Amino acid sequence: LEQLVDVFEGRGRATVKALLGRAQWLKGDKLEAKERFNEAVADDPMHFEHHGARGEFRYAMAEDDKSALIDLDFAIREGPRDHPHASTWLETRALLLRRMGNDAEASRDASLLVKQEPDRLSARMLLAMLLERAGDTVEALNQYDTVIEKLDAPEREQGRPDISALVQHAGEDARARKLLRTEVHLKRAV
Repeated sequence: LEQLVDVFEGRGRATVKALLGRAQWLKGDKLEAKERFNEAVADDPMHFEHHGARGEFRYAMAEDDKSALIDLDFAIREGPRDHPHASTWLETRALLLRRMGNDAEASRDASLLVKQEPDRLSARMLLAMLLERAGDTVEALNQYDTVIEKLDAPEREQGRPDISALVQHAGEDARARKLLRTEVHLKRAV
């Protein structure tokens, strides 16, 4: 990716820098990631995705909550509601607002997200915690109950693939490796 930075110009160059920022972040190089996200926004300041990525990064690093909020607000305001990252930005914003002590606004964001995506359990859990903290224990318990119901629902109802065969195969594989180790230890002992 690093070599692609010089190949592109304008928006393409900024996008490559934002991708490099994510890659550096995943690699654990926070300083390089921060620099790349900042460069991406500087190269294309009106591109909402770069602000969203930098806002997520700033939230995760807990370095500059006010700047993270500005980036996330920009991404949410300027980006289309059906963008693949829109829900993540809204949820990150709610978590950030909670961390900043603005529970009322965090609750509004979490509630909106639960309305938009009723199966997004992380948002529902956040809403339940915020409701509980605000003293609305009845509604908080309703939200917790919904999370538990969805977690206890059979996998086919949740739209997840049935992984029982995979689990069984992994168990058989583990047993086979244990048997092989036992054989090796016995041979060494003899």
